Amino acid sequence: MSAKDNEDLIPVPSTENRNRIDDVWRALFGVPSLASISPQNRLNILVVEHRLKAERLATARLTRATWVLVAATAVLALATIALVYVTALSR
Repeated sequence: MSAKDNEDLIPVPSTENRNRIDDVWRALFGVPSLASISPQNRLNILVVEHRLKAERLATARLTRATWVLVAATAVLALATIALVYVTALSR
């Protein structure tokens, strides 16, 4: 298993993280503080958090790829202009 494979695994939540997820669930749905939060509800919050992270990373990759394409297009445009200039000088 490579390091990248470990990034895809949902980490075992610590007690602090579990309490934070419980607090998020209680704040979102008005659950009393003494009520118990089910494991499925905790997992739902974890899945939403990981989906948001995955979407943010995908957006960053797409943005970077777009700027690389813009730079490549600019270089090709400059090369075309240079070729036209050199061709015009050689006549």
